[in-house]
Order: sequence, then C-alpha cells, then structure tokens
Amino acid sequence: MILDCKRPHRSRLRRRDTQAADAVNRRGIAVEHGDTARPKDAVVKLTDNPAERKRLGEAGGKYAMEHWSQEKILQQAFAT
Repeated sequence: MILDCKRPHRSRLRRRDTQAADAVNRRGIAVEHGDTARPKDAVVKLTDNPAERKRLGEAGGKYAMEHWSQEKILQQAFAT
C-alpha cells in the first residue's frame, strides 16, 4: 500500500517490506504486506491528526532533500 502525494511535506504510507519503508522509519507509516486493516487505520489516523500529518511530511521532505536531492545523487555518483 502506498499513499504518496508526490509533494514535499506530505505524509507517506509505504509497505513495511520495501527499501522505501526503511526511509519512512520515523517519517511516515509503514505497513506489513498483506495487512488489510493497517493501511485504513493509518489513513484515518493521518486524516484525523493534521499535526502528525505535518510532522511526518516535513520529516520525510527533509530526509528526501538530504539523501535524494539531485546534488546529493551527483556527489555520490562522482565520489572517488
């Protein structure tokens, strides 16, 4: 299950068994593959809690800029 608004500072919901879930740790909500109740619960939790939604979205946006920005990727690609 992936709920991703494709914009910085938005909350993300990812499957727990993916590499992306590692990045989501403390920055979003990850769920186990096949768990049909948790994604719904996570969406309801985020819908009902704008402060948590904002906190997770900002943390995810910060992580993305620190680890996946074009500058960071180019630094890693040309590091010796």
